[in-house]
Amino acid sequence: MAFSRQSILGLVAFSIITIITLLNLLEPIDRFLRDQRFGLDGRPPSGQIITVDIDAQSIERLGAWPWKRRIYGEIVDRLVAYEAADIAFDIDFSSPSDPVEDALFAAALERAGDTVILATFNQMASGQGSSLFANEPIEILAKHAWPASVNVFAEDDSIVRSVPFSDLVNGVQVQSLAAVVAGETRIQRGSFLLDFGIDAAKIDRVSVIELLDGTVPAESIRGKKVIIGASASELRDFFPVPNLGIISGHLLQALAADTLIQKRVIEKSDFNTEIAIMAVMGLIFLLIRRRVGWGLAQLSFILQIGALEGVATAIQVTSGYALETAAAHLFVISFSVMTTLREFDVRKILLAITEKRADNTQKILNRIVNDNFDGIVILKENDVIYTANAVARALFADGSDRIDAGTDDFKGRRFQDVASAAFASALSNALSKPTRKRETGPQLIEETIAGDRRRVIEYVVTQSVLEGGFSMSGVALPETVYTCVNFRDVTEKKRAEENLAFIARFDPVTELANRTHFLDQADELLANTKGEKACPAIVKIAVERLETIRETLGQDFADDILRLIAKRIRKHLGFIDLLGTQGDGQFLVYFASASARSLFEAEIAAILESVTQPYYHNGNGAVIGANAGVAIIEDSSKSAGLYVRRADAALIKARAQPGNAIVTFEPFMELNIQTRSQLELDMWRAFERDEFHLAYQPQIALADGQLCGAEALLRWRHAERGRISPAEFIPIAEQSNLIVELGEWALERACQDAATWPGRIKIAVNVSPAQFIHGDLIKSVQKALFNSGLHVKQLDLEITESLFIEDQIRVLNVMGELRAMGLRFALDDFGTGYSSLGYIQRFPLDKIKIDQSFVRDMGFSPQSVAIIRSVVNLARDLGIETIAEGVEEREQHQLLKLAGCTYGQGYLYGKPMTAAGIAAMLTGNHGMKKRAVGE
Repeated sequence: MAFSRQSILGLVAFSIITIITLLNLLEPIDRFLRDQRFGLDGRPPSGQIITVDIDAQSIERLGAWPWKRRIYGEIVDRLVAYEAADIAFDIDFSSPSDPVEDALFAAALERAGDTVILATFNQMASGQGSSLFANEPIEILAKHAWPASVNVFAEDDSIVRSVPFSDLVNGVQVQSLAAVVAGETRIQRGSFLLDFGIDAAKIDRVSVIELLDGTVPAESIRGKKVIIGASASELRDFFPVPNLGIISGHLLQALAADTLIQKRVIEKSDFNTEIAIMAVMGLIFLLIRRRVGWGLAQLSFILQIGALEGVATAIQVTSGYALETAAAHLFVISFSVMTTLREFDVRKILLAITEKRADNTQKILNRIVNDNFDGIVILKENDVIYTANAVARALFADGSDRIDAGTDDFKGRRFQDVASAAFASALSNALSKPTRKRETGPQLIEETIAGDRRRVIEYVVTQSVLEGGFSMSGVALPETVYTCVNFRDVTEKKRAEENLAFIARFDPVTELANRTHFLDQADELLANTKGEKACPAIVKIAVERLETIRETLGQDFADDILRLIAKRIRKHLGFIDLLGTQGDGQFLVYFASASARSLFEAEIAAILESVTQPYYHNGNGAVIGANAGVAIIEDSSKSAGLYVRRADAALIKARAQPGNAIVTFEPFMELNIQTRSQLELDMWRAFERDEFHLAYQPQIALADGQLCGAEALLRWRHAERGRISPAEFIPIAEQSNLIVELGEWALERACQDAATWPGRIKIAVNVSPAQFIHGDLIKSVQKALFNSGLHVKQLDLEITESLFIEDQIRVLNVMGELRAMGLRFALDDFGTGYSSLGYIQRFPLDKIKIDQSFVRDMGFSPQSVAIIRSVVNLARDLGIETIAEGVEEREQHQLLKLAGCTYGQGYLYGKPMTAAGIAAMLTGNHGMKKRAVGE
């Protein structure tokens, strides 16, 4: 009977497991077992594939991602030179970049012939439900390369195990990158399982920077298939896979291709094979169980499972055929459970399980308490400690000589015996409340511990009521109340908050009130001066040359000077006067105590004299300048902010004057500021309204009178104010940094106009220092030339001497790169700025423009003629051409020609005109000959 009953149970188990297998519910187990077998393989790769990694080192050397497309062209050229068999990019080229960069990459692809493969892939289209959007290489690249799909799909456990043979992209079946690299000629549908037993660490890998630096031997690439992709963590092209963990996308493609090359596509066993294996295992079990006892039967079950898995592993490693053994394992385990249940009383097992579960729960709770970052104390019977974690013991022991946190667990002690008096008192107040109301939100205690050290504790009190249940005799037991105290040391946090509060109101360098706090204090004083016979004022003092000191002597020295300035100013202030700072070397003073205007004006002069005395520190000395703007407070009912703005307006006037000037606010100054602000706002709108345009003034070769070029001059026709002088709006544009956008627009427009003129004459365009320092002038020039089609040798860039006081290293680098492209530089307004002769020698200049102030005086000033001759001779010796500005009379023309000046520009030859006017001159409508560059 025993055998018959066990047989029946076995048939039931067999039937249930068969249904489970049909429903594919055991697939996760089979996947797990299959994945584990890969770790026992260690198969070497074919050696036909090498990967080129876009790693962190390459990004650091070649610049931030995404790279310029020319870099990929260089990669292709290098691989072609090394005779790579195939070149595959696992990189998205579906978006156009800079046209020049795209063209350079496309040229490299064309040189490579038919050896380059570019990635295509499908992705979900945003905002369109579940529809797919195809990402394909842009047309200029696609026509010189093979397309290949790089789509991979993770299974429901987020692990990638298979790769498609092909994918449908825009209605066309496209082979996968792995299939193309492996040389598969037939397009197949569906996916294939990869052999992750192939040792990925042995696949040859080099980095992009190693390849481009030429440190990779050509022999390591010759005849191999190359896959290029991202391995840098910041590019996030990674996938979890069996055996190997997380790998990069292009390494996954390499493994897939190597799987096809080695013909190691994993084939899974079918349903019939699984059932047959399960039946064989059942028969073996029945034979063994009839002859041995329970203990040996359990051992045989383990041996059966191990033997089956060993056979499955051997088959998978040798042939790539994966036996699905989960059903057989489950069948053997079910037999093992049935035999075990016969040997043991089920009720005893359930009791043991319950007790173990309760014990595990207690261990978890203890671990949560002990591993918490906060101090936790649990109290029973009001203030008696039931348990305290290590953090709590350490906090109690800190500053106390009565407690040893290492040996004392505090259990059974009263809370007031271990905590500080302040903490014990706070807890006592919480416990004095009714039981149901003892829970509190976060509370703070500030206490003083050993050594007069300040400490701030944040704590929360919560209580839990446990039901009593019943005793063995059935008597109801009372409730048990536990109180939990969570607390932490927040001293550093409070100190940081106090520091932030200080920084919000005071300057961290000088510790003076910042602008906001100064205005609050000044407003309070203004409210208290109503009706008083005083002459209060707000003064703004600006320190000059501080930036130069910061650059030459360092930030620390500059900060020391600011602190000394504040100290010197304080010596001149009365008890109720205020001193603050606006930062960047600007100080605010509220004179509340002066009874007459003349008194504080004299005091301001004394302050400036004191502030501008030399400063010495660590053997270094510095002298600064200072200016002051004064706003007399005439109406104390108005805000202090108004008078600070007026002091700002007066300071602007003061800084425009020589020496250490003091200027008192006048009403017209405020009007100037408003006008200037409105003009700046109108400049932004002028782009939208198309109010800017260019005028062109002819430039003539003095030797033969031929038209050889034109200078582009920026003009603004305001919709309401009409024409606005460049002398008025250009300085505003430079201060607001709008000059970068304005300069780029002028460069683009000038190149477009010049490209339409007959003959290849020069076009000169002015560029500002801001375009060198804050813009990307090289890219702007390349874009303007590319879009217009203008020849590079037709473009001159005019610069002023103010550029040379900027970042000279950056300026030299930019000029050098532009000059290497074929551009020429002209120095405008020569002789009116800084140390011009030194700059001519150091910077790569091709032309010098003699300022019109010298030309204008030629007819009656021998000195001007001598200066012009000297400049022309100097320029000739240095191989530099000269061009005279402001030529208005025939006599000036003759004198300049005799002096050897190369070119002339002025009203004598033509006023600034439209682009059509220059075109008309070139076609002979105005009697002027044309001369092309190089003719």
